[in-house]
Amino acid sequence: MIIEEIRNIKSGRTELKKFGFFIGAVLLVAGLYFLWKAKPACAAGTAGAGIVFILLGLCLPSVLWPL
Repeated sequence: MIIEEIRNIKSGRTELKKFGFFIGAVLLVAGLYFLWKAKPACAAGTAGAGIVFILLGLCLPSVLWPL
């Protein structure tokens, strides 16, 4: 039952691009929150990961498929 639902998840280029942008935006917002709370190391790592997700979603969405 669950395996069938997983197989039915759309994983086209458009969906992967949306996934990259969404996860990237969430991580960027979390990075801004950490920056606001004066935790620069956490902010840099989280925002950096968000930028990577956004760039992958923009340039190479197929790399995001295994996630």
